Amino acid sequence: MPVLMTEAFIKECCKKDKLYRTPSVNDKLYLHYKGFRAIENLDNYTNLLCLYLEGNGIAKIEGLVNQPKMRALYLHENLIEKIEGLSLMPELNSLNLSKNSIEKVENLGDLKMLQTLLLGHNCLESLESLHGLLECPSIQV
Repeated sequence: MPVLMTEAFIKECCKKDKLYRTPSVNDKLYLHYKGFRAIENLDNYTNLLCLYLEGNGIAKIEGLVNQPKMRALYLHENLIEKIEGLSLMPELNSLNLSKNSIEKVENLGDLKMLQTLLLGHNCLESLESLHGLLECPSIQV
């Protein structure tokens, strides 16, 4: 059964992980393997540098509009089909989207600081599906 990412649930996770009770003071959140289907209720976590959301059932990258300082985002082992919803995180340096259902690399042009992009075990089957990597010259092979 899916678990809702409510403010109360997030605060309970913070308490369990010995993080701060005041959302804006936290620079990291451990929300992995919880059974979430959507990213929501993170508006008050404005100083996040690192967010762990792997191993849920998230189908869409959304709800990350108030995290301009985010540097590392872990979204592997989810159900994501499209790279989107990241443009308001200009400091993003590391993004793990491996083990999802992504068919095309796209929407990376605003991520000028991105250096690490993990996309293994997706549905990227052609050279054309990787063309979006050209939008992000900060990535080096």
